[in-house]
Amino acid sequence: MAQFLYKTVKPSGGDYTSLEACMNANEQDLTGDGWFDVEIDGTWSSADTTAVTIHNYTTTADDYINIYTTSAARHLGVYSTSYYRLLVAGYLSYPLTISSTFVAIVGLQIYGNNTSTAVITITVAQSTINNNIITEIGGNRLVSLSNGGAAWTVKNIFNNIIYTSGSQEGIGIYYYNPGGTINIYNNTIYSCTTGISYYDNYNGGNIKNNLCITNTTDYNLGGSSVTFTNNGSSDLTGNVGFRSMVDTDLFVDTASNYHLKAGAAAIDVGTDLSGTFTDDIDGVTRSGTWDIGADEYVAAGGEVYYTTINNAVICNAIIG
Repeated sequence: MAQFLYKTVKPSGGDYTSLEACMNANEQDLTGDGWFDVEIDGTWSSADTTAVTIHNYTTTADDYINIYTTSAARHLGVYSTSYYRLLVAGYLSYPLTISSTFVAIVGLQIYGNNTSTAVITITVAQSTINNNIITEIGGNRLVSLSNGGAAWTVKNIFNNIIYTSGSQEGIGIYYYNPGGTINIYNNTIYSCTTGISYYDNYNGGNIKNNLCITNTTDYNLGGSSVTFTNNGSSDLTGNVGFRSMVDTDLFVDTASNYHLKAGAAAIDVGTDLSGTFTDDIDGVTRSGTWDIGADEYVAAGGEVYYTTINNAVICNAIIG
């Protein structure tokens, strides 16, 4: 199938200088024409400060939207002003809103500053959010998933590092109807009010291999019936055998670097999810017994980061 659209977002020399300008200019029906690759490239000395809304696209499982960073623009698993970052400030400003189906967001840094809203809000089905760093000051959720009361199918949230100063939820799920599935896999969620929270009784979710640490409450599933497996916590809400983990024993630096350190209790205790994805937030291939959280530990001197990013990056995402 021929690719229908390919656009670049760069500080200079690309098709667009902001992600929102790209998404706004190309709104259309993609059905039957192939995917839309949005490649974020280049050296970003300044942030992309325009809030992004992805809507007015008609998509399918084969005619999807794939937004990703190249190695030049992609973070190294630690928030940095040297790489692409979507930084949106202002009261009631949503940095990223996804209202079209079949959208993948791969390898971005997304920062909400005093927005009093969610950093990422998703109101449709078949979305994938993976390998991102998501943080906020002054909002109420970092990733907000809702469906407005309509039934839907899969959403996939994996390999993300999500953290804040303690006044926001990491992932908040609400207004679900039966008949759908949400997969929350191998995320590291740190210092939020609640790491992963369900607001309504919901059936059909899978929460596996997450590392929710030093949140006020790490997991709040309410009356929801979900598959809950190998999830680590610093309180008593994680799985039995994965509770009371200590942040200083887990992370390289609890202030900024949420890679696992040698000897961390999160190493080699996860379940293999290679039928869904095979890498970690840095692009390191997970092998042997998986680690929990976004990072797969590699001994000192052995860390490998993305070296090439091209259209094949969609293989790291789950669409549909």
